[in-house]
Amino acid sequence: MSLAHSLRLSVIAEGVETIEQLEFLAKIGCDQYQDYYRSSAVPAGALEAMVRSELSSITRHQDWSAQTLISRIPRFIRQKG
Repeated sequence: MSLAHSLRLSVIAEGVETIEQLEFLAKIGCDQYQDYYRSSAVPAGALEAMVRSELSSITRHQDWSAQTLISRIPRFIRQKG
């Protein structure tokens, strides 16, 4: 973490599967994570359908912020997975 951050690089942990791993990574300053704790693998077509569905929902609620869209995607992935 220290080396990457001293070089102004972000660190992305791969293979995070438990809350304990995530808490540890947060404690040591990891910037992002990916893998099964957040979402299992999703086929491209299914992801596209989920994003389109979410865009439709946001349109109805008039909330077009990118952060809102991004924050909702993992929830939909978990529901569909």
